[in-house]
Amino acid sequence: MPRLLLQALRWVYARSMESLSRFHLGQDENGAWHVVDAKRGGPAEIQVDGKFYLLWGISKVEAENWSLLLNQIIQLHGERQDGQTR
Repeated sequence: MPRLLLQALRWVYARSMESLSRFHLGQDENGAWHVVDAKRGGPAEIQVDGKFYLLWGISKVEAENWSLLLNQIIQLHGERQDGQTR
């Protein structure tokens, strides 16, 4: 990822965390990072090509980027009552 883009993502991430966000960072006692879905009360889960992935046990940079992306998707596209993005 280009350095300027990464810096921009970090800046936007820091600003997005100042307000209430659905997806937050967490860290376990072993130092592994994860993305927490505050609405569901557990690890964030994404679907890619029909496969589901938990955003758990990843690097801090990956967790920051996923949290930022997921919060931006919800902010830009809205969220339905059932919790799914539209």
